[in-house]
Amino acid sequence: MALLSGIDPGSFSIKVIQGQTQGPVFRVLRAQTIAIDPEGDRETSILQELQVGLSAMKLKAGQTRAGATGRDLMIRYTTVPSVPVWRLRMLMDFEVKDMSESAGEKLAADYNLLASGEDGDDKVLVGLVKTGFLDRRLHAIEAGAKIPVHATTPNAVALFNAHLAFGRREEGQATVLVDIGDQNVELAVEKDGELIFARNLSGGSEMFTQAIAESWKVGVPKARQLKHDFGNATPRGKARYQS
Repeated sequence: MALLSGIDPGSFSIKVIQGQTQGPVFRVLRAQTIAIDPEGDRETSILQELQVGLSAMKLKAGQTRAGATGRDLMIRYTTVPSVPVWRLRMLMDFEVKDMSESAGEKLAADYNLLASGEDGDDKVLVGLVKTGFLDRRLHAIEAGAKIPVHATTPNAVALFNAHLAFGRREEGQATVLVDIGDQNVELAVEKDGELIFARNLSGGSEMFTQAIAESWKVGVPKARQLKHDFGNATPRGKARYQS
């Protein structure tokens, strides 16, 4: 049974999970969050807590994957003719090089085919992240946890992967998956087990915090507490509110 670890460095907390696969079942061994100072410099706090917090957790070595989101991550779509794999690799290498030159800095990138269009062309999702940003994150994780990171996945794609493994799918129907973080929103659309669309969006639940603070004339820490204690995203007409 392989030991699997996931580390998601969010802007409000770092989420860490370890578990083992037993056939189709994923057995959770550890699940923990590490708080990030919301009032300080977010990236500095994240890098510090990745080292200090992960070191205190003493994680066991295994297959480890880290999540990525935010303004340093870009998800793009491109359409290419239906070609052999080796030809597709050449086309995408050229596409990534062009994007790196436009961005003005080196980018780490990967891609995957999504679907073939009616016109015979292929739709390709391309994930790109600034190498400097990624290197700092991975160095902090490996310095703190003392374990190597085997791969990095855009959180929007990870959301789809989690649903694919453990969610309920309706044949012939599209499912919209949404993860609202403090500063970012992850969005994915799945249909019949296939990823149709994925995107990370700036802006998250911090907007709700600010709205509560302004409407109820309370400070941001109190507004955040109210949001966590009483917030309810149940559809209209089905919610039972505590207050």
